[in-house]
Amino acid sequence: MLVGGGGGAAAPARYLAGVGASGRLGRRNGQAAKPQEVLSAADVGGVGESRTVVLALAEPPARGEGRRIDDGSASDAAEAIVEFLAEKRVL
Repeated sequence: MLVGGGGGAAAPARYLAGVGASGRLGRRNGQAAKPQEVLSAADVGGVGESRTVVLALAEPPARGEGRRIDDGSASDAAEAIVEFLAEKRVL
């Protein structure tokens, strides 16, 4: 697959994703890959099972009544927002 913009030459998608011609991720200019050790949770002192317990599930509360501001200029809309927030005692 080739990926490219309007006027220039397209580049293969694997190069754009950081995958070289060899198909290896992140190794360029002949760099050797560092060995990576894979550890399990037990190897690092962790517990194999999750200790999280779900106590209850519920629907979120219904949203309150909304107000739409469509009329007038931007300054009128700003004034309406300030008035609304003042009514709710947010400001």
